[in-house]
Amino acid sequence: MKTVVVSGIAYSIKYSIRQFFVFEGLAGRKFEGKTLLDDYLLFYSNLIANNESFDLDFDAFVSAVELDQSILGSFSELMLQWVKVNGQYKSEDEKKKS
Repeated sequence: MKTVVVSGIAYSIKYSIRQFFVFEGLAGRKFEGKTLLDDYLLFYSNLIANNESFDLDFDAFVSAVELDQSILGSFSELMLQWVKVNGQYKSEDEKKKS
């Protein structure tokens, strides 16, 4: 599990299916990752899903990330790692089907 500091407070970030539930609740649709807004909203959803004490509204969150872009970079790295691992499992499954 990684942590990021947003507005002076450390929060946990981790891959979680709950982040997608929160995203769907906030956005009213499934995550597609096609827009920058989707990326920010998924990161925001991750913080909500994994930190009971996270209480920033979306506007305050965006303002905090604008001040320190490395925050978004940390989340993006985490998600890319998950995609790589998930892709490897899919590749293994596909190999077994052949």
